[in-house]
Amino acid sequence: DGSLWASERSRINPEPGAADELNRLQLEGDYGWPLCDGNETTNAPDSPCTNATTAEQLLQSRANPAGVMVTSSLDYPLVYRNSLLMVLQGDSKYNIVPAVVRLQLSAGKVGVPVAFLGGWGGKTARPSAIHAGPDGAVYIADEINGAIYRAAWLRAD
Repeated sequence: DGSLWASERSRINPEPGAADELNRLQLEGDYGWPLCDGNETTNAPDSPCTNATTAEQLLQSRANPAGVMVTSSLDYPLVYRNSLLMVLQGDSKYNIVPAVVRLQLSAGKVGVPVAFLGGWGGKTARPSAIHAGPDGAVYIADEINGAIYRAAWLRAD
C-alpha cells in the first residue's frame, strides 16, 4: 500500500518489559524515542509521551530490531508476498536469539511475527540489515562475520 515502515528499539536500559516497536511512519508522527517505550502513554500534561504515535506492532523487549523491508518486490511464493521481513538482533545476555521474522500484512493490519530465517547462534553471528535485491532475493548483513547472506527460493521449473 506504499507505507513506509521503521523498527525501533526501546531505550538502552529499558524498564523491565519495555517493548521494542514496529512503526508505520506518518507525516509529523512522534514515536516517542528515546523517552517513551512501546505504547507508553500518560495523561500528564508535561509528559513527552502524551502525544506519541501508537506503534503498529509491539515486539518482545530486547528483540533489538535492526531493519525492516516489504516483500512486494521479491521473487517468492505468493504466501510470502504482502509481508514485512524484520531483522531481530536478539540479546545473548537475555537468551533472545537473533532471527529474521515475517509479519503478514492483511487489510491494513500487521500480523504477529513468525520465524522466517534463523540459525544465528548467540555470539557467532548477528544479522544487522535486510534488503531486497534486484534479483528478487533477500540479502541479510551479518555484522560479526562481515558477511552478506542471500536467501532465495529454488524454482521447480
